[in-house]
Amino acid sequence: MKYDELKKLDELRLSGALTEQEFQREKAKLLGDSSEDDPPGPVLGVNEKSYAMCLHLSQFLGFVIPVFGVAMPIVMWLLYKDKNEFIAENGRNVVNWVITNLMLLIVLIPACFVLIGIPLLIILFVLDVTFCIIGAIKAGEGTAWKYPLSAQFIK
Repeated sequence: MKYDELKKLDELRLSGALTEQEFQREKAKLLGDSSEDDPPGPVLGVNEKSYAMCLHLSQFLGFVIPVFGVAMPIVMWLLYKDKNEFIAENGRNVVNWVITNLMLLIVLIPACFVLIGIPLLIILFVLDVTFCIIGAIKAGEGTAWKYPLSAQFIK
């Protein structure tokens, strides 16, 4: 019976109705490897969705302590990228955006002397805040959201 269910799950995965991560989670439940809906995750019993949300929102630390907004998401990702695929995928998306954002800042700050950089910096700030929030919401829903306009440095 459980093998019939496994076959159905595999068909859903192949048709695109389930992601690989969802397939693996359901497969583990069927085979008795996991008894919970959302298993506890990497840190102090925090589940993977909450950790991924924190990973996205950690960029806001940069508004308080500038270096932390860059360093914290990278450190959070590096700590658990090999232990959890959902965190690894969200972390890659965040780190790619952080690197892209830094490169844009390097170009736009000198452009402020020509005045064109000021409105572009404001737009970048709005995009940064918006993307962090959307990424956190999507992580809470269980999906990894790629930031638009983000270069893919880490794949």
